Amino acid sequence: MQYKRISLFLLILISAFSFAEDCGQPVFTTDWFSNNIKDWDQYKDEFYNKPDQYCLEIGSWEGRSSLYIASNYCNAEGSHLICIDTWEGSHEHSSDLTKNLYERFLHNTGNYIKNDKIIAYKGMSKDVLFELNHKLHTGSIKKCNFIYIDGSHDAKDVLLDAVLAWELLNIGGIMIFDDYGWGNGSYRSPKPAIEGFLASYQSMYKILKKGYQLHIRKIGDLPVQKKN
Repeated sequence: MQYKRISLFLLILISAFSFAEDCGQPVFTTDWFSNNIKDWDQYKDEFYNKPDQYCLEIGSWEGRSSLYIASNYCNAEGSHLICIDTWEGSHEHSSDLTKNLYERFLHNTGNYIKNDKIIAYKGMSKDVLFELNHKLHTGSIKKCNFIYIDGSHDAKDVLLDAVLAWELLNIGGIMIFDDYGWGNGSYRSPKPAIEGFLASYQSMYKILKKGYQLHIRKIGDLPVQKKN
């Protein structure tokens, strides 16, 4: 009886996904973002319905946060969201979660991709960020007003993402680190990298929120020298 119930549940779940796909509705298997919406809504006035907003997301998964950014921060004319992900998951994720992950992202964000509101880069974030920095220096892209870092949780990867993404952020722009409060502080958690980044970029940012996520605003490209 137990197995029959599980099988029936799986059948219902698969049918629901098929119906959602047929109807063009988003298909999500996880929700690691909705708890952040209330905090993120505080910044909407800076972006909503304002043209030429450039945003960047490192780690897009199924596109739940991507849809929020595209519809609230990049919804006006000339605005774009760049999404970077391998869409292969990491050591934290089971094969059940990562199966058809890229296809789910494309399905969920398809209308935005079609309208050039979302530009997806499939690859390692460090490689894509190096490419984007090169494009920035050659003048083929503009700096971003909002950056969300939610890629690899390994500290070395988070630190590299932060340093490379910082160069792409306008002064006055907002950068959000996910999972600042996640993990045990080891090399396989973001916090050591984020703390190292904050220490290295002192006086170049203002902390907006410090909790499970860390929100900062860029206030300068160079450190402020303290007077003796």
